[in-house]
Amino acid sequence: MANPHVPPNFPLPSPVPKGTPPEGEGVVRDHLTGPALDNRPGHDTPKVRCRLAAGSGPGFTHEMACLLRTRLRLAILIILIGLAFNFLFQLLPPGSGLDHRPIYLLFCGGEIAVMAVASGLLWSRRPLSMNALRIVELVIFGSVAVFFGWLQVDTYHDGALLRAIVPGNEALIFRLVGKAAALRWFLLIVLYGTFIPNSWKRCAAIVSSLALPYGKNTWPNDKWK
Repeated sequence: MANPHVPPNFPLPSPVPKGTPPEGEGVVRDHLTGPALDNRPGHDTPKVRCRLAAGSGPGFTHEMACLLRTRLRLAILIILIGLAFNFLFQLLPPGSGLDHRPIYLLFCGGEIAVMAVASGLLWSRRPLSMNALRIVELVIFGSVAVFFGWLQVDTYHDGALLRAIVPGNEALIFRLVGKAAALRWFLLIVLYGTFIPNSWKRCAAIVSSLALPYGKNTWPNDKWK
């Protein structure tokens, strides 16, 4: 039935087919989902671009390097305090170790110098890459391990310990010396595992290498069990 209020020649809107989305919805949907992919042969498929999540790019390595640098500073400070205290303790008694064991003070003084140089490098404003920090890490703990290894070999194999033992107390003295050596290596391993960020494989490899010298240099202890 014609509407009496509409002029006879007024254009009427065409009917909307069923299933047609409301106005604007198709544009929003195409913007969110993108155009449909054409899988026909010979048709170039558009490349999909992805963005990395925050913290998964180079910034993660930079944060790890900053953490490693801070931990190395703390580890060196702890090692320096222990070495300096031991060095001064050897100089305090009359007839100090400088007369009897100058090589011990030479090794200990050299170790303190290495720690001081590494500490100065880490506290400086010079930028250090992750690889450079790993080298500093190996130098620090490797030099301490060499010093502990030499100290253990010198204690057991130079004959001074046997000369100082009262006959009949050999087993007791060797057990005490062995426990003191084990405590040094234990503290070094705990210090490394606590302060140095690592993967479990790298940590296991380095901790095993630090524990190996103790077992190889305590064989004289078996003689007095």
